[in-house]
Parts: sequence; C-alpha cells; structure tokens
Amino acid sequence: MELRTPVLLLALLGACSGSIPCPQACRCDRKSFSGAIARCSELDPDVQRFPLDITRLVVENYHGERDLALTDRMFSDMGLERVTVIKIVNSTLRDIQVSAFHGLHNLQEVDFSHNRLILIHPDTFKNNKNLARVVLKGNPLQLTQVLEQKDHHFLNSESLRELDLSHCRLTQIAPKTFSNLRGLELLDLSGNDLTEIKADTLANLESLEDLYLAYNSISKIDPNAFNDIDDMIKLSLRGNPIKTLEGIEVPGLAELDISECDLEILAGASFRGFLDLETLNLSRNSIRDIDPEAFYNLLNLKYLDLSFNMIRGPLDDSLFSLNQKLETISLAGNKELKVFKELFGSFSRLYHIDLSDCGLIDLSDSAFINMYNLARVNMSNNYLQHLKPHLFEALTHLSVLDLSNNRLHYLNNKLFSTNKKLIKLSLAGNFFRHVPAVLFQTTPILEWLDLSNCRIVTLWNITEAIILKDKKYSAIYVILTYREIN
Repeated sequence: MELRTPVLLLALLGACSGSIPCPQACRCDRKSFSGAIARCSELDPDVQRFPLDITRLVVENYHGERDLALTDRMFSDMGLERVTVIKIVNSTLRDIQVSAFHGLHNLQEVDFSHNRLILIHPDTFKNNKNLARVVLKGNPLQLTQVLEQKDHHFLNSESLRELDLSHCRLTQIAPKTFSNLRGLELLDLSGNDLTEIKADTLANLESLEDLYLAYNSISKIDPNAFNDIDDMIKLSLRGNPIKTLEGIEVPGLAELDISECDLEILAGASFRGFLDLETLNLSRNSIRDIDPEAFYNLLNLKYLDLSFNMIRGPLDDSLFSLNQKLETISLAGNKELKVFKELFGSFSRLYHIDLSDCGLIDLSDSAFINMYNLARVNMSNNYLQHLKPHLFEALTHLSVLDLSNNRLHYLNNKLFSTNKKLIKLSLAGNFFRHVPAVLFQTTPILEWLDLSNCRIVTLWNITEAIILKDKKYSAIYVILTYREIN
C-alpha cells in the first residue's frame, strides 16, 4: 500500500510529459496537464489526424511547392477541436476560408505573422467566442485598398482583445474599419505607411488601452481622433514626422512615446491635453527650445526622457517646478546643455538623473541641493575639469555615480563626505595621477571603483592603506588599466 502513491505519481508524471503519437511532418509533446503541443513542418488535412489533447499547433518556416491555404473546418476535421493556440509563422499562408476555424470553441490566440495574406473575411473569427488575440504582422494586407465588405469592417468579434497589424503595408484606414471590435484593448499599427489619423479612424474603440502607431509617416492627427476612447493608457507615436501635439486631448493617458519625431519646440500648450501622463518619452527629436510652462500641467509625471535632442543650457530654473512626482529624468546626449544649475521645486521622489554626454563644463555648487533622494547620477562623457566640494552634499542616498570620461585632475577630499551609501563609482577615463584613499573614508560600503584609463602612477601608499583598513571597509573591487601603475 505504501508504494502505490509514488507509483501513481510517476504514472501521472509520465502521462503529462514526453512525446505522444503524432501525424507525419509533426512532433507532438505533452508539456503539462493543460494539453499537448504539435510542431509541424507542413499541414495536410487529407492525411493528418491529431490526438484529441493537442491544445497548441505551431507551423514555422513552411515554404512548400504550393502556398498554404486554410480550408473550411480544416482544424476540427483534423482532430484539433480542443486547440487554444494556432501559430503559423514565416510561411506561405495565402488564403483563409471564412469557416476555417468553425468548431474551435476553445481557440484563444492565432498568430499568422509574416505570411502572404492579402485579405481576411470579416466573419472569419465570428464564432470563436473565446478568441482574445490575433497577430497578422508582416502580411501584405493592404486592407483599405481592397476592402469591399459591408461598412468596411475588418473583423467582427466581440471577444477580441489584441490585434497586431504591424508591418502590413497599410497606407490608410477606412472609416469604421475597427468599429465591430468594441472589446479591443490593444491595437498595433506600427511599421506601416499611414500618413494621418482621422476623426473616424478609431471609431467605436471605447475599450482601447494600448495603441501603437510607431514608425509610420503620420504628420497629422485630427483633434477628435481619440474621442471614442474612454481610458487609453499607452500611446506610441515613435518615429513619425510629427511636429506638435497641440490641440489633441487624450484624458487618462499614462504613457506617451513621441520619440524620434520632428519636434523642435515645446510650447506652453504642447501637453495640455495629456493631464494624466506619468511617462513621457521625447528622446531623439530636434528639440532646441522649451517653454518654461511646457510641463506645468503634468502633475503626475514620473518618467521624463529628453535625451539626444538639441537642448541648450542652462535650463529655465522653473521648468520642472510643478512636477513633484518625478522619479527619473534623462537629459543625456544634449551636447549643447553645457551648464547645469539648481532647479526650483521639490524633487523628493527623484532617484535617477542622467546628464551624460551633455557637453557639461560646469555644475553649480547647489545643482542637486533639492534632489536629496537621488540614488543614481550619470555625468559621464562630459568636459568637467573640477567639481565643487559640496556638489553631492545633499545626496545622502547616492549609491551609483558615474563620472567617467571627463577631464578631472583632482577631487576634493570632502567630495563624498555625506555619501555613506555609495556602492558603485566610476572615475574611468579622467586625468588622475593619484586618487587619495582619504576620499573613501566616508563611503564604507563602496564595492566597485573604476579607475581604468586614467593616468594613475601610484594607487595607495602604506599610510593610506592603513586608513582604509582602520575604517573596516568591505572589499572594494578596483579596476585599473593593465600595466597602468608603475
């Protein structure tokens, strides 16, 4: 009796893993109690019959003599009534008949990425009541040029939550294209050739939360384009020739990506229609000038990326004065910034600032005085020759500091006097000949120190080594260029 339980357990484990009988050109494996997966190099409904417990079908890289076509009731006739996921990718699928998925009541996801589909009948998935995700990226759909169906509906589905139409050569979206997908929460139209978003492009998509329009040719967005959407959370406009968002309103939007666009000026009204933003990516534009009131309305802003623009310094001291929830600011790659001074406001939540590659030649002694919770500071790849003794005095939580690739010759002995939580420090690529141990008397948990590619000729003498030993430091990992020290 005592042996029955382990024997039964082994039997069950054997039943839910390993290979099982499978039709030709396929391999079937049972992965868990939820069912088995069939991986096939081709599909032939005339000869293939699958075990009833197959829940996932995967066909990859099929390039046979004839293009692949999905015929009426094809999957149910092949014994795949319980399938939940069908994935046919990087193949020559050209045609899907309207009843191809009939009888698949458990179907939740289909992925037909990178095939040869030109058009799909609107009712193809109408009877698949559990279908939540359809991926059609990389197909030459061109649906708006050939769509002749009633009301121009692309698909009719009450259950669909995610639709991926990225890289499908779309040049325009007809009115009401998505209006029979009222439950849609994610729509990906990135990588197409769209030039504008009209007032009726997104009609009836009241449940939409995530919209990806990156890398199109969009230069115009109708002010009413988002009126039907109740609570959109994320919008990506990356890589479009957009010059302004003034006049557009998207209440509730939390994340906006407008990087790699054609923005040159941020006016006071640029973001007045985005009052709930928490994340704003403005990187890799051509922004030169920022109105002092550009961010005044973004009271919930936490993450701001202004990197790799053409912003000139110093910044207006009131620029972020109302953004009290800021946690991360990146100004990296703004080579004309040159000077960074104290900013007005309370930055009690700010923990990361990136000022790398900003052409910095000077920082005021009080540059970080009201950023006292900063934990990570990056000022690498600048032209700094000296640092004020009290520059980091307010940063009692500083743990990572990158000062690499500047022109520093000397650091004041009290520079890190209050930075007791400093763990990682990079001084690589500077002009130091000696870095005194007394610098690190107040950094007891420093673990990583990079002094590579400097001009170090001596590290620490015996007296300095004793200072470090007496302070009972944890081990410090010091990086030095090979054969740098005589």
